[in-house]
Amino acid sequence: MRLYFHSPSFDSQLLRVASYIYFGASDLGECLSTAARIHENDYDSWQMEWSKLAERLMSEGIESERKGHLISARDCFLKASNYYRTSLYFDYRPEKKERLKEGYDLHVQAFNKASSYFAHTAEPLKIPFEGFYLPGIFYSIDKSKEVRPLIICTGGYDSTHQEAYFSFVPAALQRGYNVISFDGPGQGELLIKKGLPMRPDWETVIRAVIDFASKRADLELSKIALYGSSWGGFLAPRAACFEKRIACLIANPGQYDAMDNVRRALSQDNEGSCPEWEEFMQAAMKDKHFGNKIQTKMFIHGVETPNKLLQEWQNYTLKTIAENITCKTLVCDSENENLAPDQAKNLFDLLTCPKEYLLFKSSEGAGEHSGFGNLSLALHRIFDWLDTQYNKAQIMDELDCEKQEIISLGYIK
Repeated sequence: MRLYFHSPSFDSQLLRVASYIYFGASDLGECLSTAARIHENDYDSWQMEWSKLAERLMSEGIESERKGHLISARDCFLKASNYYRTSLYFDYRPEKKERLKEGYDLHVQAFNKASSYFAHTAEPLKIPFEGFYLPGIFYSIDKSKEVRPLIICTGGYDSTHQEAYFSFVPAALQRGYNVISFDGPGQGELLIKKGLPMRPDWETVIRAVIDFASKRADLELSKIALYGSSWGGFLAPRAACFEKRIACLIANPGQYDAMDNVRRALSQDNEGSCPEWEEFMQAAMKDKHFGNKIQTKMFIHGVETPNKLLQEWQNYTLKTIAENITCKTLVCDSENENLAPDQAKNLFDLLTCPKEYLLFKSSEGAGEHSGFGNLSLALHRIFDWLDTQYNKAQIMDELDCEKQEIISLGYIK
């Protein structure tokens, strides 16, 4: 699905930010008019134009706030936060580190201002983890402390935990779930501000989140679902291989082996040797977009060379452990999945647990990575599956219509 740019990297990110229209975190005219001002394949132009849009919306939001128009202010702040996040996509590189930090701070500040006017609970969290904290947010439809099922959201390579709100959280609240989103190592605050790289043993991260959540009185601990989006579609299954308190797992898209993507991209030979991959990688780094993508992954994994990245990626595989997953599992896939082609099918085939495969189709406008282009359809099908696992009718009985309207219409608390 092409929106505007000829560059796949630029256009896929335009589709990503535009998809968040569904929850009020962008608007189509703003996205397309900004795209028209961006010079194709110019990373600095991308950063500058999305930042300008975010700055304008922040100014408008502050003015609305000053005059007491709090819904308008909240809407401006929410979109500004998303646009600041979008501006950073090509800045995950050492030479752009200071600009990345500055833009990240603005993204978080805008989100915090927006969340202060949410009708529902958005409680900041500091989750203890190996001597430091995982930053996150606990979302609930109200402050009643009513016991509800929990969904833990784990994002991908360049995600922040705030992005979970743009793409997922309101749909969960509408259906009666509490949600925890967080940054793990290699993500958001822990990467950008603390310099902590990605790590493969994601079960240690999710274990810390569940241990922390278990101390709350408002969660039904027998109903903990783990949702992984984008690269989280690998991290979440990895965690579920070892963390048995997870009742339901959703991988969107499902992934099972980082090197499978490398083999496909570099040699088409699943038995190709590492020297061949390294030689190809060095040559491919001369391509602007491929080189930037690899530099981004090097930055996130905390390695200094493409060869070291290849070595690191070999630690990210579920080939010999996927059968350890025992919880009910939904493996999502997209017809035009370009970041992890065929990985969802391969993961599904490896699973021995109760499982379902869900394909998002191009004819329905949802055929791109993670269902971007039609989030409403993707989430409708994901939550229909999850509701069924937990007895949907019971959950909906617990959530009255007035509270659903609060989330849908965004009333101020």
